[in-house]
Amino acid sequence: MTPSQSALSALPEEGASIYRRAQDYLLKLDAEIERLDKVLARLQPPITGRVRVVWWKAGEKRSAANRPALVRWVRQGER
Repeated sequence: MTPSQSALSALPEEGASIYRRAQDYLLKLDAEIERLDKVLARLQPPITGRVRVVWWKAGEKRSAANRPALVRWVRQGER
């Protein structure tokens, strides 16, 4: 079955709509990750074993994006 001309003309608009929804969703996820880090920071004392979520720069390229990373802090000299 071949799609109609009206269905084909709506594709760019539909694609843009899907892109905007995905972008909004990802921005909300980023905000929730930052919120989680704030909660972890408040709930844990500053001792060895503390867990935080940080934004880690992936690579040295100028275009490298920051990515969330789970970090377990350890005092210097402890393993």
